[in-house]
Amino acid sequence: MTRNDATATIELRYLRAALPFRGYDPARPELAGLWIEPHPRDTGVLIVATDRVHMAVIHDRRGECSHAAWWEVQRIAERLATDPPAGTETVHLGGVIAPSTMQASGPNPQKWRRVIPPIPETPIPVQPAFEARHIEPFLVAARVLDANRQPSIIITPTEGKSPAIVRVAQRPEFLGLLMPLNPRDLPDGSRDAMRVWREGFVTIGKERDR
Repeated sequence: MTRNDATATIELRYLRAALPFRGYDPARPELAGLWIEPHPRDTGVLIVATDRVHMAVIHDRRGECSHAAWWEVQRIAERLATDPPAGTETVHLGGVIAPSTMQASGPNPQKWRRVIPPIPETPIPVQPAFEARHIEPFLVAARVLDANRQPSIIITPTEGKSPAIVRVAQRPEFLGLLMPLNPRDLPDGSRDAMRVWREGFVTIGKERDR
């Protein structure tokens, strides 16, 4: 199937929610697009966007695509930023990113499922740290998906160095992943502040028990 034969249609709100998770690495043009595939067990499509630090997976039950591929969205993203469509619920995407432009070591689209860690059955006693700029796309997605409420995001840490799982409250069609910072990358002051904060609460608890 050629680029001219490829077609995909997704809901505009899902496109808006996915765009902030794209990458902008010139060496990885596919990360500037969206991976869209037919849902394997349900109606519609799965929309995946990632920059290798965070990732969004969105289930569009009304979406359609001719085949699974990385889809080009840069031009439509620029158009949305300058001239948002009025009264439009769906968006038609008109081309896939040619495999010849991708690095041989680039992300295998089938691997996105492999990086999703299992949800822990019991809370994990860790205090992961995240870069503030990588939290913002989840806030944008939450506002887009739940525009009529004050949306909340739920961050669930996982074991080891696995990414945290991020959900938007009341929006089961959204699943996000966010890589935590390595504690060694935190400034010394941040580590000291976390220690003092933790010890302070322990002290307060002991005084309260007297």
